[in-house]
Amino acid sequence: MRLELGLVGTALPAGFRVPHDYPRRGLVRLLGRRALFLESVDPYPVGTALTVAFALPERRELLTVRAEVVLARRPIITCPQASPGMACCFEAPDRAGYRRVARFVVGRLRGVRDRARELARHRSAVRELLRVAHAPSSPGTVERRRVPRVEVSLPVAFRTPSEYPRPGVLLNLSVSGALLSSAPPIQAGTRLSLAFALPGVADAVHASAEVVRANGNLMGCHFEALDALQLGTLDRFVRMALRASPGDS
Repeated sequence: MRLELGLVGTALPAGFRVPHDYPRRGLVRLLGRRALFLESVDPYPVGTALTVAFALPERRELLTVRAEVVLARRPIITCPQASPGMACCFEAPDRAGYRRVARFVVGRLRGVRDRARELARHRSAVRELLRVAHAPSSPGTVERRRVPRVEVSLPVAFRTPSEYPRPGVLLNLSVSGALLSSAPPIQAGTRLSLAFALPGVADAVHASAEVVRANGNLMGCHFEALDALQLGTLDRFVRMALRASPGDS
């Protein structure tokens, strides 16, 4: 399985600062071997060099890295679900710190692959879900949603083949696609790579998708070529969310 973004979902408390400024606090929401997304209500502008300190799970000592802000997102009044913050690329991290981050990220991604074996007994159900989720519409008929979806508000990192990762928010989710909110908008027909974390799920979901509808800052995305593990994870999450909200349709 090829995970294009190489990011894992986290919620690590972090401290960060720039020269000649007071230390500030935030949360590392996404972490990769060479980058992270730092949630903060008052992000620094693009190009700012800063120092970020955080502790990896099950490690007591702080890990300190130098990074540069490559994308900054301030709070959006019209889209309060969008997480403000900064996408930062590491700048010449020390070797020991880089190895620790790399081991953590690779270990999480390997865990995703290993747990695919647990879904072997569900392969027939997974194949049926794939067939229903991705079945083409009949010519001349009105398209109908064939699979259930739930309303959510999930931070997501996504990118096109020619861009840096950008933050956004998923507003609804199913095994076949999602509604993505982000500014500036992306045209229909664009292919994306997405990474997002589900509540109660340790590892981030990584998916390829195509924008099939675009209306302002809202984009309807259709997932492509989901593997058995990703599909099973999404299916369990959607079904559990629907059971928890029996009044929603």
